Amino acid sequence: MVAKLKRNRKSGKEQNMFFSVFVVLIFLLTILFLVVNNIKASQRRAKLTARIKVLENKIQQVKKQQEELKNKISQAKSKENIEKVARDQFNLKKPGEGVVVVKKNKKENGKTKKEENKNWWDMIKSILNH
Repeated sequence: MVAKLKRNRKSGKEQNMFFSVFVVLIFLLTILFLVVNNIKASQRRAKLTARIKVLENKIQQVKKQQEELKNKISQAKSKENIEKVARDQFNLKKPGEGVVVVKKNKKENGKTKKEENKNWWDMIKSILNH
């Protein structure tokens, strides 16, 4: 009977030792899990913060562009601008004014008359030579 008690004590110590190691292992795994998740959350937060900054910059650019467009719209609605467009694009004039038109040298397909004549002679020569 005494031998059985001694065996039970040894097995009890072994069970206590196994249980202690198991608890410590579970505790370490839990800490490792929390640390890994904390690192992942920090990385994600950094990415999102950078994306927020980029989007805020885009918002500022779009607001600036919107303001410029509003200014152009208000300028386009002004009487002076309407008059300028009517004169430039539609060749309109006020009563009592004259319109001056400046003609440029006519070029057909980017060639002058001399070049065109030269091409005709070259074409005639090539026909006669064959």
